[in-house]
Amino acid sequence: MSRPPSVIPLHGDFELAPHSSATRLPCKKFSSAPVSSSVQWKLPTRRVLLSAVMISLTGTAQIGYQEAISTVAFNATVIWEPVMHIGVILARSTFSVGCAAGCACFAFGARILQLRSGLLLGAVFMTLTSLLFSLFKFVSNLAVFWLLRFFAGVPVGFFVGFQTIFISDIALFAYRQNLLALSGIAVPVGFLIAMALTRTGIFKWEECWYYSIMLPAIPSALFFAYGIRLKEPPLILMMCGLEDDAKRSAQYYHGEEDVEQALSEALERLRAQVFAIRTVL
Repeated sequence: MSRPPSVIPLHGDFELAPHSSATRLPCKKFSSAPVSSSVQWKLPTRRVLLSAVMISLTGTAQIGYQEAISTVAFNATVIWEPVMHIGVILARSTFSVGCAAGCACFAFGARILQLRSGLLLGAVFMTLTSLLFSLFKFVSNLAVFWLLRFFAGVPVGFFVGFQTIFISDIALFAYRQNLLALSGIAVPVGFLIAMALTRTGIFKWEECWYYSIMLPAIPSALFFAYGIRLKEPPLILMMCGLEDDAKRSAQYYHGEEDVEQALSEALERLRAQVFAIRTVL
């Protein structure tokens, strides 16, 4: 039997009737008492904090790292070739263009991928595109270098899109804003790491493009090994109507003592999203 046209399916058994006040939500057995009125400051669990740190070092830290490497290479180029040419400009900008393209890919990929799957897929491609720079040592072609820089930026932009949502969804309201700050802090951290590697002589300028640009493959591969064990945030599982899985996810990230609070906050956010959708419709 076909679904009535007045009912809009969202996820799983989650339905919204645009011309009716009846909205059916999953997870009815979870209470959704307002959480903002009784919020107390607390520290995140070790699992939540470790996940946020690893995701940030894998994602937004890449932006600062790659910018520092480009700056070092650009300064060395200017010393030997004072007249800037289009090749140098393109070499510095193609990574950023790739990041923008990756963000656009995230906008479409988020419709079909869950958060954990999106992060793992981004980490795999970040590892592969970083290792592809080894080809430039054998194929010294500027066009190939532009192409490699572009493809290195695409998975970074893709990963960062999932990164922000994932950190927000696994964090409790009491420390969500502080945890999200890690995404921004990771940018200068990546920049400082790259400057330390290049300025202290660990990598000479001639080797900079061949080895230092391939280093991001290490945190990407480490995160993939760690991320395989991660669970989807409770909010995503609630949207799919998987109540038992949502409870196990809350236990995984927050422990037994904060399970009810995590589920209550997730359900409250879910209802807020429903209200926003109904307002738009």
